[in-house]
Amino acid sequence: MAVLLATLFPLIGFVAPAHAAGKVTIANLKLTKSDANGNELKPPLYTRDIAKLTFDWDARNTTLTSGDSFTVKLPKVFENLEHPHTRELKVDHNGTQVVVGKCDLTKKDIVCSFNGKVDELRRQGFTGFHGSATALLSVTEAMSSGKAAVTVDGSTVSVDIPGGGIKQRPKSAYTPGTLDKVGGDINSKSNLIYWGINFGSDYAAQALSQAGKPTKFDGKTRSSITFTDVLGPGQAFIDDLQHYQLSIRSSASEPKDRDIVLTAATGKDWTTKYGDFDLTVTKRGNTATITATGPWAPNTNYRISYLTRPTTHNGLIQPGFKYVNQATLAGTERAARFERYYSDSFTVDVKMEAGFGTFNVTKLLEGEGSGKVAKGTKFTVKVKYTLPGGATVESYKGWKAPGAVNASRTGGTVDFTVVAGQKANFTAATFPKGTTIELSEDPASASPAVPGIAWGTPEFKVGGQVKNSFAVEDRKSTAVELTNAVSQQLGTFSVVKSGTGANVTSKEFAFAYQCSDGQSGKIKVKGDGRAVQSGVQAKLGTTCKVTEDQASAGVPGYDLKAEAAKTVTISKAGGVVPLAFVNAYTPQVGDFSIAKSVAGNDAGKARSYAFTYDCGPDGKGRLSVPGDGKAVRSPSLRAGATCAIAEEESSAQIADHSLKAELSQSKVTIAKGSTVTVTAKNTYARDMGSFTVRKAVVSNGADFAKGVFDVDYACTDGTKGSLKVPGNGTLVQGPAVPVGTSCDISERQASAQRDGYSLATAVDTPKVTIAKGAKTPVTVTNTYTRLVGGFTIGKTVDGDGAGLAPKAFDFAYACVDSSGAKTIEGTVTVAAGKSQSVADVPTGSCTVTEKNAAAKNAKHSTAISANGKAGKDGSVTFNVTDGAAIAVNATNTYTLDRGAFSVVKKAEGLEDSTLKAKAFTFDYVCESHEGKVSGSLTARADGSPVKAGHRLPSGAKCTVRENAAAAQVAGYDLAAPQTQTVTIGAKDSVVALSFTNAYTRHVGDFAVAKKVSGASGQEGRDFAFDYACTNGVKGSLIAKGDGVAVKSGHRLPVGTQCTVMERSGSAELAGYTLKAPAAQKVTVGEKGQIVEADFVNDYTLVAKPTPKAGEPTPKASTQPSQPGASSPSATAEKGGSLPRTGASIIGLAALGLGALAAGAALTARRRRS
Repeated sequence: MAVLLATLFPLIGFVAPAHAAGKVTIANLKLTKSDANGNELKPPLYTRDIAKLTFDWDARNTTLTSGDSFTVKLPKVFENLEHPHTRELKVDHNGTQVVVGKCDLTKKDIVCSFNGKVDELRRQGFTGFHGSATALLSVTEAMSSGKAAVTVDGSTVSVDIPGGGIKQRPKSAYTPGTLDKVGGDINSKSNLIYWGINFGSDYAAQALSQAGKPTKFDGKTRSSITFTDVLGPGQAFIDDLQHYQLSIRSSASEPKDRDIVLTAATGKDWTTKYGDFDLTVTKRGNTATITATGPWAPNTNYRISYLTRPTTHNGLIQPGFKYVNQATLAGTERAARFERYYSDSFTVDVKMEAGFGTFNVTKLLEGEGSGKVAKGTKFTVKVKYTLPGGATVESYKGWKAPGAVNASRTGGTVDFTVVAGQKANFTAATFPKGTTIELSEDPASASPAVPGIAWGTPEFKVGGQVKNSFAVEDRKSTAVELTNAVSQQLGTFSVVKSGTGANVTSKEFAFAYQCSDGQSGKIKVKGDGRAVQSGVQAKLGTTCKVTEDQASAGVPGYDLKAEAAKTVTISKAGGVVPLAFVNAYTPQVGDFSIAKSVAGNDAGKARSYAFTYDCGPDGKGRLSVPGDGKAVRSPSLRAGATCAIAEEESSAQIADHSLKAELSQSKVTIAKGSTVTVTAKNTYARDMGSFTVRKAVVSNGADFAKGVFDVDYACTDGTKGSLKVPGNGTLVQGPAVPVGTSCDISERQASAQRDGYSLATAVDTPKVTIAKGAKTPVTVTNTYTRLVGGFTIGKTVDGDGAGLAPKAFDFAYACVDSSGAKTIEGTVTVAAGKSQSVADVPTGSCTVTEKNAAAKNAKHSTAISANGKAGKDGSVTFNVTDGAAIAVNATNTYTLDRGAFSVVKKAEGLEDSTLKAKAFTFDYVCESHEGKVSGSLTARADGSPVKAGHRLPSGAKCTVRENAAAAQVAGYDLAAPQTQTVTIGAKDSVVALSFTNAYTRHVGDFAVAKKVSGASGQEGRDFAFDYACTNGVKGSLIAKGDGVAVKSGHRLPVGTQCTVMERSGSAELAGYTLKAPAAQKVTVGEKGQIVEADFVNDYTLVAKPTPKAGEPTPKASTQPSQPGASSPSATAEKGGSLPRTGASIIGLAALGLGALAAGAALTARRRRS
């Protein structure tokens, strides 16, 4: 169908950009997959599918004039579904739709042109020339590209294809079919409608089998399947049988073979590859009986297809009319239905602001009278709107309410025009979100009026549901479907029946009719002259031939003259045409006779007996007949008359006797010219009576009604005996006794006694007087009262674990009677230290058992007794007598489960001798339901567990903390362990805790500082020192002569003493004598201390001999020779030379003496690093 529709929704997904090559801007081009009525479907697109092209047009920003146009050329893989086709182009002006042009659809183009109305509107100041449109397209080819080229006024616009491309329609794999009805797409040019019945062979086999008609589907056996196909109004089956075809749709055994035509109703076989198939069609009005015969294959889907034609005046389908078709598998209740309609929906768009929405209505017709509704017929839909939440019109600034606003200004009403076969948008206004819309329609508002039809009740559908109200949604146009059922005005006829010569007012006469429109049937009419409608509803002008069934029209005793068949023409719209039939009857006559005989009483033979007869309209009377057997005749009566004959009971009664009266026939039919013989016999017997006994048992819960009880009787005529009477209320018949006799009734008490119950017996009628024919009921009632006692359960809880015991205890009791049958049982809950009683216990014995008395972390024992008699294993059994009060005492003694904890002590970093002598102290505090206890324990760090001195209840929690102060060791740092918490475990268990102390020894070091006296320039020289310490550490170090202390690098425990001495050989200096320092002893006295030993080497220059005369005077060198030099150097000190005067020598000597004194006074200095 080439259909242009207005889009009422915001476009979702990709849309092409706006194009404005001409005056009109084309924007928002979009392709979606849809059905033939424009309803969107999910992609992908396949060949032969339908796509929907939507776009907006806008000429508000230009001067639009008559003759302007725009053209949209379709991509090569699409063509307009319906072409050629023309639709009006409209805009919304002052709330109404104004035609401003037209859109012509060819196979590949959409050309929209504007008429002179645009000039008129523009002169009025209107500039809102814009709208949107939708074209339904047929997909003709496959393409892999995800975009299609749409040409707008000569320019190409790329539009996304839904699903990313177009796929070749696949030949899907075989899927077992059921029964369904299909219909082909239709458009405004359609003059035929395609219908199909799809059915799976397996489904049909199952359906026929369940209906009791098993049919073989083995591919070999020929069998028949029949479908009854009924067309809805507005269409008729075509006559050409070649278009009635049977096909294979798909098969599991032949997956490549699809849609293979097998045969046609003409008898022509298209192929016999799959067997010999035949198709026959019998049509009658709108119903066709279609029978297909052949070797049906299993796992195969078949289709029967055919065509119908619209019955419109032009032979084309009627827009908006629902064409319906239903098929039923004959012999079963399996049926399928389908409908098709064509709607032409071109409407203006509505701009919806956020928070507002609207609705649209698609107007459809159904029913055989729809053909009389002219194309373009308009209907008025009444719109009632109610604003949400009690809001008023003034609540929405700038919003103009349409139509008439109600008095409370919370809503209003407005009329809305729709057209049959079209979708119409409500354009008078948009409504706030949440507004309730209620729609109604009077079909009589149709314009132009449609004569000769009757309108059905309008049916509104929203979202596929039948309803006429909905809530407006935000920026959405709610789709509403409105269907009117249209029937043609019809008429009928009635039959009026009467007769002469006989009374036939209550007689029913049968008539058959056959009408020219195919209707036929039967009517039953009484002969009372009242009209009975036929039930036919036929179009005016239809003729019906009416024939009376003369075989059933006869009246016994009369000769009949009936009328011939008559023809009536339906001529009154909605009225009834009467048709009268009159039968003439001539009466016939005869009579009957009665003869009387008597047995059982000789005196009765001499009497006369009265008989009445009633022959209805033919008369009634009374005959006196003697008891000696002589016959008495009736007066003459009409032949065929039916007469009821009865003996008057009062004339036949004999005192104290019962009567059995017999008639050979109580109803006779008079025969023409003959006498019908009736014989009567009275048999008399002495009157007797009896009594019945019924047992009632009131047992207060006991099942005594199953028993049997002995009831004695003694009657005044000497009759006596006993009856076995069940206790379930069944009546037991007593003996037959002559009328007037009295009988005494009593029960044997021995049969009624029941163990454990008291008995009270009552007879409602202890003396019975026998009446004629009576069975006087006697009820013997036994009332049993149970003998009962009771018991009381007292509960005591004891032991050191009593605090853990449950707060309440359950006791089960089970009681039996003396036979061992269960009487009562139950459970009673008793709180500790309390008691609980059980009353109304039937006599017998009871066993009481305590349940679930266990307590966590404690064991228990139970002592239970009844009236001092001990039970065992928590149970006690005792006897219950009438009125007894038994004391049951149960004592539970709970003994706590106890355990302990131990401490394992470890220490790291202590010397063994210290560790072995060290003891560690722990304090603990424990809490349980017994309260709080505390204590201490001492452990050595040897890894052996030491148990705490308390045995504690299981579950007790103890906090264990080491005495950190007592754990300190001089000369060490202690990292004490954290406090620990422990839960006492199961009975007799010992939970071990481990505590580890980490000790770090206090350490220090010593350093050597070397200084030189008496010789300069020795600051950078290395001097070697050796040392030995009391902890076994030995070694050496090098110190410069610069006085900077050098550490040994050892971590020496506090108290360690080291002896340090200079290696003398390393201190020798040529030309000098050395007074070496003595060895020193240093002791590390505290943590982190660096003890410094200062060593000073005192050098003395060796004096030179005085030179002889003529020899040069030696120069004193200020730089000593390095050790190992062959001779002293006489190099002068840098910056000067020794003085040559004697005073200078004396001064030097004095300096040397000072150095020696310094060396002799060498001291050790201590410095803390």
